[in-house]
Amino acid sequence: MQGHPGTPLPFDLLTRRLWVVDVIYRPFETALLGRLERWAAERRMAAACSFTRPLPGSAC
Repeated sequence: MQGHPGTPLPFDLLTRRLWVVDVIYRPFETALLGRLERWAAERRMAAACSFTRPLPGSAC
């Protein structure tokens, strides 16, 4: 929430089996959603790299 940085709970408490909801008024991207988005992107990259042959110059 604007004026209250951080997340409502420690990120380390979240596990794959949990659903996460963050009600947003302002700012549009909260610290929690930003962290979850980066976490998901890292997992997508790892999954893509495990199923494909990396191209030269790729992140894999």
